[in-house]
Amino acid sequence: MIRALDLEFWVEAVITVVYIKNRCPIKAFDSKTQQEAWIGRKPDVFHLTIFDYKTYAHIPNENRSKLKSKSIPCVFLGYCEGMN
Repeated sequence: MIRALDLEFWVEAVITVVYIKNRCPIKAFDSKTQQEAWIGRKPDVFHLTIFDYKTYAHIPNENRSKLKSKSIPCVFLGYCEGMN
């Protein structure tokens, strides 16, 4: 099912595209990724997830009572700035 992304989330979509593009090999760098050419090591891509994908966020023990849910449903909109 294709659904439209709200305009307020387009910035996250563009940032995610750039994040993924920097981890893809390109011909100009002899099939190295842009990140590999800049930093000198191959990027880790095992954490990549589908954009706008239903996911769950964990709620720490100190922020919930014993009978409350341990997670809440969310939508994946991008990666943390410090991720490799």
